[in-house]
Amino acid sequence: MKLMPLTGNESEIITLQEAIDMTSTYDAKTTTAATKAHLFGKTKLMELLSQEDCIAMRAYYGIDESGQQQLVLVGVTAEGKDLYNGVLLDRSITCPVMCDTGSPLY
Repeated sequence: MKLMPLTGNESEIITLQEAIDMTSTYDAKTTTAATKAHLFGKTKLMELLSQEDCIAMRAYYGIDESGQQQLVLVGVTAEGKDLYNGVLLDRSITCPVMCDTGSPLY
């Protein structure tokens, strides 16, 4: 598969209602014990995004040693290549554990 050049402007800003619809659909299709969200700190995200040649970030799904669903974040070049020899992020704080139960996305 040929990779398209990236600009750093990939993805889309969505409305709150679109986000609510998406998270509600996820909640309806999963168990109450399912991971609802992942929290990553700004400092670590900036470290990942500030790498030389990094123009984007990719999230891979994973399962950690305790069986918990996780995201593995990796920087991505303009050519769409993972910067896998650079900063990789995992060990996010998941919800449930730390949740904003007052959020309409919860």
